Amino acid sequence: RMFWQESPYAIPLLFSTLASAGLAVHIWQHRPTAGATPFAALMLAVAFWSLFSALEAISLTLAAKLFWGNCQYLGIVVVPTAWLVFVLDYTGRRALLPRPYFYLLISEPLATIILAWTNADHGLMRSRAWLEYPDGVAILAVEMGTWFWVHAAYSYALLLLGILLLFPVVFRSPFLYRRQAATVVVGPILFKGLRGE
Repeated sequence: RMFWQESPYAIPLLFSTLASAGLAVHIWQHRPTAGATPFAALMLAVAFWSLFSALEAISLTLAAKLFWGNCQYLGIVVVPTAWLVFVLDYTGRRALLPRPYFYLLISEPLATIILAWTNADHGLMRSRAWLEYPDGVAILAVEMGTWFWVHAAYSYALLLLGILLLFPVVFRSPFLYRRQAATVVVGPILFKGLRGE
């Protein structure tokens, strides 16, 4: 019995996995630089997210797709938090996030992971899930539950906060650094838009 399928989404996702993982390793080697450690964590989270998305894409059964969909949250929930910590480091504002607030910041991602893996008991992440077959390729279709929208709002709030904190850097920096900062501002907008979460 075959458990995998060809999917047009798998190859780009695997390239994204390799690129993000390679960037994470490269940045980790320069971790004394301001913001390097959280940015490496951000890239590693993107790599996990892309890898598990690829495995979901090539899976055939609903159970397998739900399993890999749950695995994706191990990366998904890290992205907004790592982004905000990176921005605070990059802009010299890390003191705004003392350790007690950091623990509070990661409570929502931890809750999201737990709720994703226990979704069968409450339906808070996915109220319904089924397979659809456009062009003969099995894809996961879901009706999102209440907590998914809470998590989405939380994630976009962190991304927006990070962008707002970076704007002064964009306008005050010399030209070359301004382009670098502008790229960092636009990056998360494009990433979230392309990933569709």
